[in-house]
Amino acid sequence: MNQELNQGRNQGLKQSLLLGMASIGVIAATVTAGFEVAPLTFTEMIGGGGIVDFGDPFATGDAEFIIIDDPVPGTFIDMWFGVSGQGVFGSDTTFGSFNDGVALFHFQHSLNVGFFGDDPDADFAFAGARLTFTALAPIEVTLIASLGATPTGFGFLEVYGDGDPDGEIFTTADNPIFVQFVVGPGTYDLGWGAGVINAGGNAALSGTLAFRVVPAPGAIALLALAGLAASRRRR
Repeated sequence: MNQELNQGRNQGLKQSLLLGMASIGVIAATVTAGFEVAPLTFTEMIGGGGIVDFGDPFATGDAEFIIIDDPVPGTFIDMWFGVSGQGVFGSDTTFGSFNDGVALFHFQHSLNVGFFGDDPDADFAFAGARLTFTALAPIEVTLIASLGATPTGFGFLEVYGDGDPDGEIFTTADNPIFVQFVVGPGTYDLGWGAGVINAGGNAALSGTLAFRVVPAPGAIALLALAGLAASRRRR
């Protein structure tokens, strides 16, 4: 009799464990599927250059732009142009790949301009790119680049609308350039490129910009539990 009771208890315990494991697997699959839906989407990609003010270098005005909506891997902007009395500008950005929650953009931005200090509305000349993206999870942003420039040239990286008016400014002394930070869920405009002050000169910034989806701690825990349950099933 006791043996039968023990067998019944063991069978009930096994069924409970299997049901629990199945539940964890369903929850983990839901979390994974949620990340596959769209934790990170890019809604606009801009390339351009010209002579502008520090307030918003990507505002329409004395500059040229190419705008692409909803870019996907393989999308690229390759624009090189000269402006009489100003100089030569180049903006080359390629959306290289988007795999396993990591999006990579490769770029080369350069300009060579003459003196433009007599224009009171012109703070600096630039060649660069801008991305608008929406995050449903924290996103780690990484810039790896190198800068070649005269003493009047620089590189820059700025997140517009994040509440911090100060972006990153790079000189050749910062080579190799490495910047990494995390933004929370929301919609952002990120601009980067090469610039020259109104004394004139040249600058070229080239490298890679990466966006990586950072899973929430709860999702990581559920996925870990799902892995544990799977290992138990294999025993």
